[in-house]
Amino acid sequence: MSCIIGKGNNNNINGPDLLSRLVDILKVSLGTGGAVPLPPDINWQAILELAKREGVVGHLVDGVNILADDETAEISLYLPENRDIKKLYFSAYLALEKANEKMIGRAVELTDFFRESGISSCILKGVGMLYLYRNPMLRQVGDIDIWVDTTMESAVDIVKRRCGISHVTYHHFSAEFFGDTEVEVHYRPAWLYNPFKNRKLQRYFSQISQREFMRIGEDGFASPDIEFYLVFSAVHIYKHLYERNVRLKQFVDYLHILAASTKEQRSEAFAFLCSLGLEDFVGYLMWLMKKILNIEGEYMLCTPVCNRRRPLGEMIWLYPWKIWHWIWRRTYVASIAGYKSV
Repeated sequence: MSCIIGKGNNNNINGPDLLSRLVDILKVSLGTGGAVPLPPDINWQAILELAKREGVVGHLVDGVNILADDETAEISLYLPENRDIKKLYFSAYLALEKANEKMIGRAVELTDFFRESGISSCILKGVGMLYLYRNPMLRQVGDIDIWVDTTMESAVDIVKRRCGISHVTYHHFSAEFFGDTEVEVHYRPAWLYNPFKNRKLQRYFSQISQREFMRIGEDGFASPDIEFYLVFSAVHIYKHLYERNVRLKQFVDYLHILAASTKEQRSEAFAFLCSLGLEDFVGYLMWLMKKILNIEGEYMLCTPVCNRRRPLGEMIWLYPWKIWHWIWRRTYVASIAGYKSV
């Protein structure tokens, strides 16, 4: 598990058992596992720091509270000698609530900014996923990803008038709207290296975009629906799994997406992901979900398969795409973004 989650984050503060202990507590919060015996000498502070990096502080504190109410679970965090560490837990949760409230306000500000420019938008991931959680404050929000209903050229031009931009890529760029919040502006929610499969994925996003942009909730911004998240989040995890790292937060997000979906929605999403050449990956994702979070079979997209091999179609096009992207960014993108190094 530790080789998949949090790769490169130096998670093994207490050895590989630390991650396992965190996962055990998460499963209690998520309802996919019961009370488990925790060693009295467990390093609670190290687990909290690990949870912060994995983006699951809310579920950690929630799981600890559930265990504390269980008479059969002996939890050393509540011993008198751990009083100061227990305070750190609740301080972390209060800070999480405050940060989420701030992010909701930021999402509304961004939505209003683009609306005033005549552009519809939708908040991806993060704040846009809070409605999937039984308690929205359990979800640890990082940056804000906003999908805008316009082209890259138009998005760059509009945002440049307001603030600085950087790292313009095929699907998004970073914008300095706020000094304390990272913002990524998407004109494409996600992408694949295989140009033929990517064309199909972009066509799918284009076909459903207006439906997503119209889903404006009580908070004042639009959030994608379950059909979108079943596909988008799978592709997002796919990218992280093979190229960066996957955090526990991403698995927890997908668990909530699966739990909120219908059998028909899961069947349609799986069929489409297979048409993108991601059938083996989805089987592996389900295997990881089962192994890590103990997800029930009825919620899975397909039968779990332990096969980490990257789709051949993506491997073939990986380096040709990267070469093209490198040239494209230093020529065309640089000319419209207004700076040489992108």
